[in-house]
Amino acid sequence: VEVGVEGAKKISQINMLMNQRKVCNHPFLFGDLLDASTGESLREAGNGRVLVGASGKFKLLHRMLPRLKKEGSKVLIFSQMTSLMDILEDYLHLQGHAYVRFDGST
Repeated sequence: VEVGVEGAKKISQINMLMNQRKVCNHPFLFGDLLDASTGESLREAGNGRVLVGASGKFKLLHRMLPRLKKEGSKVLIFSQMTSLMDILEDYLHLQGHAYVRFDGST
């Protein structure tokens, strides 16, 4: 473990890179957002509309899954972040897609 100013700089840079990874995957990885007027979780609002609209990756997934399902295709989705899998699980549940989740706790 590095100590001192240089060690703190490296930790800060690593944290910054991790935050960039999070925002590229989904902004809700920074925490759930609440509707100011109702206090409702935006993660579940509008049948996942906000959940999808907040992330380009989820927008693409939202367009692709119905087509793949119609074709009878099976889909595997991989993620290095279990927190992203939590968000994805909410989305799949709200959209009525059947899924099985495998992660390190399985």
